[in-house]
Amino acid sequence: NQAFAPYQTEQVEAGVKWDLGRFGGGFSVFDVKKPVGSVQVIDDTTAVFVVLDQQRHKGAELSLFGEAARGLKLLGGLSWIDAELSASGKQAIGVPRHQFNIGTEWTPAAWPDLALNARLVRTASQWADAANTFEVPAWTRLDVGARWNTELAGTPLALRLRVDNLLGKDYWASAGGYPGANYLVLGGPRALSLSASVDF
Repeated sequence: NQAFAPYQTEQVEAGVKWDLGRFGGGFSVFDVKKPVGSVQVIDDTTAVFVVLDQQRHKGAELSLFGEAARGLKLLGGLSWIDAELSASGKQAIGVPRHQFNIGTEWTPAAWPDLALNARLVRTASQWADAANTFEVPAWTRLDVGARWNTELAGTPLALRLRVDNLLGKDYWASAGGYPGANYLVLGGPRALSLSASVDF
């Protein structure tokens, strides 16, 4: 096995945060450089790990939170990333250019112990191979849920219902792996969960 010197990465980031009472958020830009390695097969019995290239991530992130109306809370974020391999000029494996998510929770004034929530996630397409010939399609997922705060023998009890992937979409969630050893991650199916928590 070949011994490498410690990896060195470079990162430059700048940002701003704000809080206006009912609303707040943050914005940042970044530039990250890091080495990229891979396993190269020499023959039937030999494989070595080598540093092939440098990967550079340039991008920006925006996050927002607040109370749009009485009892209605919002939380969301948007990111843009340009992930390029310096030597080849190709896009990095498994890095979508855009990602967006927004979540909301609503507590009806008439039922203050009830909270209804939803989350929408959108991920852009991403490359699954180093040559940028196979692309994993973009996908969108909707999750919903509810929480009911009550008591059990005088002890606070929270009952939760959650449905992930409400629309039952089939999708590949992400791609990854070293060049030549790629894999895909399958998105989860529609899933219903019930839970309860007690505060002692």
